Amino acid sequence: MLPIDGLVIQVHDCFFTGPKDRGITSPGEACQGLQVERCQFLSKEQAARVEDRVSIAINLNSNDAKIRDNRVVKFRHFMVAAGTGYLISGNHFFQGDDVPNGVRSAGLILTATNVRSTVNGNYIDNCSIEWINEHDPAPEFSGELSFGALIINDNIFMSIRSAPWFSFLVIRPQGPGHFINALSICDNSFKHIQGSALDRVDAVDSSIAPLDSSRTKNFLMQGNTYHGIVRDTQNPITLAVTENSPQQVWEVDLRDWLPFEGQAPVASSVLPEGPLRNNANVVQYATPYATTRHGVGRGSIRLNWPQPLRGRVQLTARCDTP
Repeated sequence: MLPIDGLVIQVHDCFFTGPKDRGITSPGEACQGLQVERCQFLSKEQAARVEDRVSIAINLNSNDAKIRDNRVVKFRHFMVAAGTGYLISGNHFFQGDDVPNGVRSAGLILTATNVRSTVNGNYIDNCSIEWINEHDPAPEFSGELSFGALIINDNIFMSIRSAPWFSFLVIRPQGPGHFINALSICDNSFKHIQGSALDRVDAVDSSIAPLDSSRTKNFLMQGNTYHGIVRDTQNPITLAVTENSPQQVWEVDLRDWLPFEGQAPVASSVLPEGPLRNNANVVQYATPYATTRHGVGRGSIRLNWPQPLRGRVQLTARCDTP
């Protein structure tokens, strides 16, 4: 247990073996600038199912911690962090069990909205990153900064025998009106083995409140790799759209690609791939205009042509606005 007050406490090259409830716990503000590096946390619950575990390796209340190069074995959660300004890098935290289609808990829980943090170069193994504003005494959005200022880049995400509804990245608003505002999820590896493919890597837990996907801004999700995942979510998304019979309006449902239940507010480009032909099979040189936010979940874009056409185009669309 850390003291109530303090600054820049350092914990290096230590073993925390079998803690009852917490490995490092902060009851006050002494976790400001905390450095935890090259430590090993070994849970006493390694034989238990994920849902039966209760212990947490680290909990923090203050800002600017550096959590680097640690190995964390089969806790309920690796870290619950209530502050901002974190550098979280080079850690391997794993939380699975041997249950087929098993439950998986959050490894890293961030409880500030504008978290101003990086999660870079970690091995996130059979657990998720959960972003939740549960420590906000007034959790509904009321003009403050919403979910943003988070960079999740260059990590390895691994899942073994997890239930197909498990997702590696979860946003869980605790009040209405919140939205994504400045988020980068790039160059990560997502992989699932031994069981049915995971549906997707991202999810919104709307059990208390939904995420307002109509207000998503400055969101980048690209350069990731997917194995054993049904939906390769991306933003922006470029995909081939084919119409085999002449249609004046081509409707493109993007919900399988847009992350976090996103809408489709932007079509940034449309480029024909090969000739476009009319009902008489004559090549036409035409340009469509796009209308956005159609269909279920407002996740479709319509391409409107001057006449019925068939062919193939490359469409680039986004779930966010600048």
